[in-house]
Amino acid sequence: MNKFLKTSTKLIAVGAFVVMLWVNLPLGFVFADDLYSDDPGSTYKIEGITVGTAGGVDQHSEGLEDYRVMIAIGDNLNSEKLSSSSYKLGFGSMYVWTANVPTIDCFETDTTGGTTTCTHTSVSSNGMLGVCGNGGCYDRAHFELNAQNNATDTLYAVQISTDVNWGSYMYVDGSTYTLKSPGSITVVNDFKTLNSWNSLLFNVVGLSYGETYYLRAVALDGNYTESAPGPAISATTGYPSIVFDIDIGTSSSVESSPPYLVDLGTIFYGSVVTSVDKIWIDLGTNMTDGVQVFVRDQNEGLYSSGTSSIILSLTTDLSNNSGYGLRSFSTDQGALGPIIPLSPYGGTGDNVGGLINDIYSRAIYSSSYEPLYNGRAGVEVKARIDETNTAASDYSDTLFFTIAGEL
Repeated sequence: MNKFLKTSTKLIAVGAFVVMLWVNLPLGFVFADDLYSDDPGSTYKIEGITVGTAGGVDQHSEGLEDYRVMIAIGDNLNSEKLSSSSYKLGFGSMYVWTANVPTIDCFETDTTGGTTTCTHTSVSSNGMLGVCGNGGCYDRAHFELNAQNNATDTLYAVQISTDVNWGSYMYVDGSTYTLKSPGSITVVNDFKTLNSWNSLLFNVVGLSYGETYYLRAVALDGNYTESAPGPAISATTGYPSIVFDIDIGTSSSVESSPPYLVDLGTIFYGSVVTSVDKIWIDLGTNMTDGVQVFVRDQNEGLYSSGTSSIILSLTTDLSNNSGYGLRSFSTDQGALGPIIPLSPYGGTGDNVGGLINDIYSRAIYSSSYEPLYNGRAGVEVKARIDETNTAASDYSDTLFFTIAGEL
């Protein structure tokens, strides 16, 4: 569009009268009256240098119906058609050279899978929850610019504000992607190509929790061509978050409520008993250093209050020894992490990890010191007795699972 306007303006400046003498078309903005040629052979006059406020109304000299004169868009004239809620046409020839105003296709912190308008491969699969973890991004965000037909070497700077009216704003630092101080001017490194901005997963960082931010961009296509800011788009940051839930059942899809009870049934001498119901743990976090799950018990074994006997909880292979413990047999996650079972609970077969009654507990799972999205882990309870254990029907233990994360 800019190139067309540039060419039209040259035609008007160099040969406007010659062209308009024989072209009789309804050409947008027109004016007439009191312009005439000093050439004695002239057969035309334009009377009254006025510009109509209703652009596109045919204005011509009284009695002379064979010409019209067009004013180029960008020249100084009074018309309500120069701006609207979605565009603005500037005054003067400098606007012919100005870069097209860029828009923003997406600015997101917590969108779920299937709703994102971003195209970055890491975002499009699970939205920003799959990028930052459950709870969304609390101190960073991803945005993608739209060039609006600017040349591929056009550079863009990004403005951000917490004020919907843009009373003050900051620029995104093109080197660190943090927010520059309010009022700071841009430098050459703050202007980057479209691909340089869009290819970054986190292209604005250092945001505050629970804050709504407004984002817009300007384009630069050579010296003295910076566009006006484009339309703004908003996103709200989340808060540091942990998801933690326990379910009891045979299937990984089970959802249950307290009290959480696991029945081991009858334990026979020399045989390993594995709980039919499993302990399922849901976990997720947006904390940058991830989470760990800890476990401890009350009795350090299965205790019979009626006989004061205990089946000790041990880290052992129950194929060869008596005892009682836990084994992680399943881990999965929607994204990030991954969840990993920690020693001594990640064994195979009948190898179990023992339980201790200690304020510090033992770590059973880690999200690999990374955020985690929609994690699910399965734990089974195993036990074996020998002839030294006293028979009783009231052996029991209480397990405590806790979770901790770090920003």
